[in-house]
Amino acid sequence: MRIHTFELTEPFDLTTTLESGQNFQWESADDKASMFTSPSPNSYQRGISSFSSPTNQPEAIYVQQDNTTLNWKSTIENKDTAQTLLIHYLGLNNDLNQIKSTFPEDQLLKKSINTHSGLRVPNEDPFPTIISFICSSQMKINRIHTMQKSLSKKYGQKCILNEAEIHCFPSPSELSEANEEELRELKLGYRAEYVTKTTNLIVNEKFDINKPYQMSYQNAQDYVKNLFGVGNKVADCILLFGYGFTESIPLDTWIKKAVNNYYPHLSRSKYHKTSEALRDHFGPNAGIAQAYLFHYLRTEEEDLNT
Repeated sequence: MRIHTFELTEPFDLTTTLESGQNFQWESADDKASMFTSPSPNSYQRGISSFSSPTNQPEAIYVQQDNTTLNWKSTIENKDTAQTLLIHYLGLNNDLNQIKSTFPEDQLLKKSINTHSGLRVPNEDPFPTIISFICSSQMKINRIHTMQKSLSKKYGQKCILNEAEIHCFPSPSELSEANEEELRELKLGYRAEYVTKTTNLIVNEKFDINKPYQMSYQNAQDYVKNLFGVGNKVADCILLFGYGFTESIPLDTWIKKAVNNYYPHLSRSKYHKTSEALRDHFGPNAGIAQAYLFHYLRTEEEDLNT
């Protein structure tokens, strides 16, 4: 299988992007190292479910970064189709300079961007995003990744890339075969109920997974909150990472700390009011600003505690 190259024209860091807690479908291509060990390898692979694959078959992509070059290969035979998908998944089709031009003069955000200039907000397919963030409640990043890997291995289809067996995230119909007890055995805990009920809503067409693409941000947020286990924060994560609503700004623990410590004037008594104040401050790409702040504050505190 031929290795292709893609030359980067803007700052990009593959490891930072894929290990910043935004996406759980990529895993390290180094069998000897976990995706979350340090130092981390700079090569990753992922499966693509037939549900979202351009070929309607399970596929896989491998990518490795060498300075300003991405080396990649895929089971997808058409190079252009595979490269377009890779660029999409890694968020490389976003105009970073244009996005930065929408940000306000903000010292903490500027410091976050300068420290992690290679960070991108990756794009993901809606269904794995929905399930991933339903599973994210009160969970650390490595545990969420483990859950998604377990779901893929048990219920998803597989293909071979680099002589390795890669499991794709299950489609809604595949995951609907799982019952709550089985999911609890995979360590999903109380989230198992939410996953089974949400999957059944989608399979039974009581929730149109493509509908949010045609909706405004507020209407889309209200719509995805019809899913089980989806509150305000999880809804914002789903809209940002699964549907490309860049104004969506999830108020997780780190962003709440940022509000308390750096933006107390933007704090409001209710989630949606604080979210609105932050969107007004950071602009139409508030969710991308959030990604920089989240990773900067999380890694800075980790550094201070080591």
